[in-house]
Amino acid sequence: MPEYKPCPYCGSTELSAHLSLHNPSTDKVVRCGNCGALGPPCGTQIEADKAWNERMEEEEEDAH
Repeated sequence: MPEYKPCPYCGSTELSAHLSLHNPSTDKVVRCGNCGALGPPCGTQIEADKAWNERMEEEEEDAH
């Protein structure tokens, strides 16, 4: 199981891989099990995992 950074909205570490609600046949996302936040949809779960963690890095930089 990949290591995810905590949710940027609620801080939860209850994160898991899911199919995208908008295009479940092709897109994968990371979803927060606490508040329901979704990462960006991607073509593979590996890409979705990476996008979740990169998004977190961008938001941390914006906060400074």
